[in-house]
Amino acid sequence: MTGNREQTLRPNLQADRKATIGDVAALAGVSVGTVSNVINGRAKVSAKRKEKVEAAIKTLSFSGSLLAKGMRSQRYPVVGLCVPNMTSSNFVHMSDALEAHATAAGFELVHVITRHDPAREEARVERLIASRASGVLILPTRRGDIPLAKLAASAMPTVIINRFVESEMGADQVLVDHRSAFRRAALNLIDWGYDRLIVATQFPNFAVVQQNIAGMRDAIAESKRPVVLEIMKCGRTPEEFRDLLADALPKADPHCALVASGSLLAARAIESMRTLGLRYPDDVGLLCAEEPDWAQALWPTLSCVQQPTRELAQIAWDLLARRMSGEGEAPITIRCDARINFRGSVKSS
Repeated sequence: MTGNREQTLRPNLQADRKATIGDVAALAGVSVGTVSNVINGRAKVSAKRKEKVEAAIKTLSFSGSLLAKGMRSQRYPVVGLCVPNMTSSNFVHMSDALEAHATAAGFELVHVITRHDPAREEARVERLIASRASGVLILPTRRGDIPLAKLAASAMPTVIINRFVESEMGADQVLVDHRSAFRRAALNLIDWGYDRLIVATQFPNFAVVQQNIAGMRDAIAESKRPVVLEIMKCGRTPEEFRDLLADALPKADPHCALVASGSLLAARAIESMRTLGLRYPDDVGLLCAEEPDWAQALWPTLSCVQQPTRELAQIAWDLLARRMSGEGEAPITIRCDARINFRGSVKSS
């Protein structure tokens, strides 16, 4: 039957006209919606129908990509993931999860690294817009308003991940409630006798770091204890980190806890402590703001604030898929809770 449909349909197509999604639907004997679902992986389609649609696409050399009902211009089945770097374990795990979601839905995930550079971020976003990508998932830099505004102006389906942007720019947002997580973490540290907290970060003005600090300040105010909070702005090299730590901790301070804002800085902290003759948790406590794969391979094991990266990725993809399908509800912001894993790197009593 499929062969007969081919023979009757093909001659009716004008030589200079490209096949449309309607032609594919007619040849496969299914609805246009079913063809769209097969192309974009938005809904379950039976194996038999999927086979018919794919055969019709091949027969008609159909190269169109209907990504949303009524979309004015077609886009390529590519989604951009725009992140500052890939040194963070959170970014790596999130990228892996998003890659799986994109592949399952028939999209290619393109990684765009901004290196915390607003100009680079703007250029990369402009390229994604010019290439007619289907959507963008973005962790914007501290000055990301211009790229977000350009994404909004181009009607690009966009989801902001893990970095709250007050102006929204018409985009959905999914993030961790960092302030709440670090309030809870700091309250525990204070209860266990830590009265000096040092936040080690390369980017103290980033929104996430600011939320972490705000949560710790909330805990200090709530505890009503004379706890000192310090911000240690780190250099870019392990040697610079070691020198800064040596100045901040010239000798052991068992009532001090160092909070590393990422897994890279946690690794540098451990290396620097070893060089300086400091041991955790006896001489200083250590907490990492994310959960690297090697956290439990250390001895003592590393305490971490574990962000729900898989959950974030799932929600972010679902929100983007909704936008790419043409749904036009008002933007929403979803906050997820983090888990605090206290292990051997801090003294809990």
